[in-house]
Amino acid sequence: MSILDVFGDAAVRISFEGGGVTDIDGKAFAVVTPEPSAGSWKLVPDERTGKNHFVIVDANEGFMKGLKLAESEDDTQVEVGLIPVGRSLPPFYPAAAVWVIEEAGDEESYTMRSLAADKPIGRRAAEDRTLNPKPIVLNPQPATPEKLLARIVRAEG
Repeated sequence: MSILDVFGDAAVRISFEGGGVTDIDGKAFAVVTPEPSAGSWKLVPDERTGKNHFVIVDANEGFMKGLKLAESEDDTQVEVGLIPVGRSLPPFYPAAAVWVIEEAGDEESYTMRSLAADKPIGRRAAEDRTLNPKPIVLNPQPATPEKLLARIVRAEG
């Protein structure tokens, strides 16, 4: 069963190691405290690039606020901002805003990889010692497998 079969057009919560992904000043962070709250996202299929390819946009603000990369260097933080949509059918999205999401074992665990950089995103292990928001980065170093697993579930409410 594909992720689209599971979630369809529903709003979802994405988390890495218990920290829900949210936007703080135009950057993606995993928050492990109640404030700021984790964001709600929608997975928009990119029919042009592949079966498990999605643009991830804010459930309320849509393409005005989506996850994207500014550059493809390791440890670059994922940004949150305007996702341009090309006028065509199906729509065209920049590769820096397309994510390959694949199952990684149980039904709520997934890997998320940037189409543009062909590298995974996740959290850095070194930041577990505080309750501060954890940056979501491209190919976090040092690599720790559990920090690369995203949990995706339906958003409540």
